Amino acid sequence: TKDNFAAADGLSACLLVNDENPRLPEWIAYHYHVLPLRSLIVAVDPNSRVEPNEILNRWQKLMGLDVQIWGGPSSLELRYMPRGRGGACNS
Repeated sequence: TKDNFAAADGLSACLLVNDENPRLPEWIAYHYHVLPLRSLIVAVDPNSRVEPNEILNRWQKLMGLDVQIWGGPSSLELRYMPRGRGGACNS
């Protein structure tokens, strides 16, 4: 239960986003307070037209949320991942 967590404890999550900026602040706020979410890895779809960096940086600066951003329109990291060839998500 939530009462079993010490103040420094929390949960981590991975999130894949594609043009989710309008919904992202509410999603983070809900999970930050309810879980409590303290670490977030965000993979930005290479086809996304917007990057969530400003929103994520705000949460990192104001609330101390540990945020890592992977990929995005300005990155080629996720663009060349093989699709449909096994792997945890393709089984």
